[in-house]
Amino acid sequence: MRSAYRDTTSADSTVLPYILLAAGIIRAAVVLLLRTYRTPLLWEVGPLAANLYHRLGYAEQLPGQQPWPAIFMPPGYAFWVAAFYKVFGMGPTAYIAIQVCQIGLGLVVVLLVYKLAVILVGHDCAAAAAAMTALYPPLVYLPVEFHAINLYLPLEMACIYFLAEFATARKGTTSVFLAAVCMGGLLLFRAEALALVVIFAALLLVLRGKSALIPALWFLLISFAILAPWTIRNYVFFRSLIPVCQSSGTNLWIGNNPLATGDDRYQAADDVRSALSKDTKGDVAREFGLTQIPLEIRESFRQIPFDKDSLIRKDRVLQTVAVRFIESQPKQFLRVALKKSFYFFFVDFHHEMGRRPVYWIPASLLSLLALAGLVLGWRDLDKSFLLVIVPILFSVLLGAVVFVIPRYRIVNDPLLILCAALLAPAIKRTRDGDALVDPLVRRLS
Repeated sequence: MRSAYRDTTSADSTVLPYILLAAGIIRAAVVLLLRTYRTPLLWEVGPLAANLYHRLGYAEQLPGQQPWPAIFMPPGYAFWVAAFYKVFGMGPTAYIAIQVCQIGLGLVVVLLVYKLAVILVGHDCAAAAAAMTALYPPLVYLPVEFHAINLYLPLEMACIYFLAEFATARKGTTSVFLAAVCMGGLLLFRAEALALVVIFAALLLVLRGKSALIPALWFLLISFAILAPWTIRNYVFFRSLIPVCQSSGTNLWIGNNPLATGDDRYQAADDVRSALSKDTKGDVAREFGLTQIPLEIRESFRQIPFDKDSLIRKDRVLQTVAVRFIESQPKQFLRVALKKSFYFFFVDFHHEMGRRPVYWIPASLLSLLALAGLVLGWRDLDKSFLLVIVPILFSVLLGAVVFVIPRYRIVNDPLLILCAALLAPAIKRTRDGDALVDPLVRRLS
């Protein structure tokens, strides 16, 4: 790896305003066309945000019970929605305002992809990467969804951008501070980002050597300091060290059991998730219609008293069962893990969004373009491009261990676009008379 594409001169950004304008118009048109603000689907976030709005705290309102502190989901998006309820009330105006802000955050992602491309892969790639991000259908559709990915995607991209500034010696420790602030915010929206904090700190040491030791420590400290109040809240309520939320055991079991399909769209997964918030001391199949919960789990759940800590205990039961399955069935684990990797990069026809042509066709095409870009351009890249590659590999590994759904892939799409944009210099060389196939043959030989 070397730095043939990197250029420290100012970029010709005259095309960028037009790309941002096109991105905004397309996203606004999709929001106006689908009008999901009329009947918003907020999933589990809706009741949590409503309870925050009604000053009941970050709590679940269970039938016949007082509100209990919630622990299953990261809190960030519920607070985000509740803030709009506070300003606009619980109605269409709040949802329209949320989607307008999410359109703006989508434009921030386009801008960050452009600026990150200038730093890591050069000006020949930057405009192409920004244009692809502006027009890529899954990212265009994103503001329509009332989902945390609208916030944690720009937060992660901003974190990577500021780390890239420091890693390439363009900026000093101020960039590390800004990256840590973004990472701290990201932790409130994406629990698995806890691992990324350590991974990014290690990458700083790899990219800058011993001189990055103090900045890396500051990155760790500031990131976890932002999360600390929420972790303290969890400890006060549950007397257990839970940094963000308690759902890892559930996610692990959904991806690793005899019925696992590779995603989370099957009946047993739905039934187990439903049982987490129910009193399972009786016959859950008869009382709640949860017929697909395996007998071993059903019997374990019966031993758990129904209180504010029951979800935590059930999640830990699921983790124990899933680990035991992986240890006893390593071949099945590997077979399903390969299926999950295929779902990640290409298509999952079991998932209602994953099987839509508007999603899987561009996703599959982007995967192939990203691979081609890496094959053609890897030798000419600076090692700071690891800031792009490593988060992608982390998500692939995470999906192989738990399960894969489209949003696990979408959060990496801007990074895959940066890989695909490496084709731009190769295409430019062909216009100048060099054969595109020659460098590809050299890479594969």
